[in-house]
Amino acid sequence: MKKVFLSLLMVFLLTFGVFAATSGTLALSGTVSTVLDVVPSATSYTFNTVGATDGLLSSFLIKSNYKTSYTIAFTSPNSFVLTTPEVTTTWPYTLALYNGSTKLTPTSGYIYMFSRKTPKAGVSYDLKITYSDVTTAGAGSEWIEAGTYTDTITFTLTAS
Repeated sequence: MKKVFLSLLMVFLLTFGVFAATSGTLALSGTVSTVLDVVPSATSYTFNTVGATDGLLSSFLIKSNYKTSYTIAFTSPNSFVLTTPEVTTTWPYTLALYNGSTKLTPTSGYIYMFSRKTPKAGVSYDLKITYSDVTTAGAGSEWIEAGTYTDTITFTLTAS
């Protein structure tokens, strides 16, 4: 009986063969988390009230792995004017963003657009401020009135 069974098995295997797959697929998948980060080097700035009219406000280290663009926007509740509750005089200033010695051009107002990802170490930008010497900043030949002038700049980094 064993011989008959083995004989039939051999005939079956020789007739039909053994079928095995010669190729196949394996699906791979992974998710890379987004990186969009900005770190300022300073959180406050004190104006030199006489003489100097510009300075480094802060450096910003930006890191991004977005293949498309991202923006950094600077806003001010006082429209980029220093004010004081003590008097009605204002003290205007302007901002400029630099990459090394190159002054960058904003897309509008103080909004800057970047169209590429950064290296892993990030890219450093300098935010510089320009303002008038208090002896010349008032209207006409007027002094800026004494007082503590303030403003707050908010920066926002956004993927586009």
